[in-house]
Amino acid sequence: MASETFTTSDISLATYLIMTGRQLTATERLHGGKFNFRFTDYRGREAELMRFFNRRITVEPNAFLDNLKSLKALLNQQ
Repeated sequence: MASETFTTSDISLATYLIMTGRQLTATERLHGGKFNFRFTDYRGREAELMRFFNRRITVEPNAFLDNLKSLKALLNQQ
């Protein structure tokens, strides 16, 4: 792995990563009300991201929404 962390500004991806047990290490507020989400990097990340963006993953919808709400609540505290 090139770095120890992976950063995304995609809140849906961040929610999915949290649901799959990935370690969220930081959030950063950007201009315009957006955020960056920093995760501990892991082996197989690129393949997992391709499955996510190619819609080859499944999640329980209510759990996804609950995790999304929790992540938004965290952001609102910043």
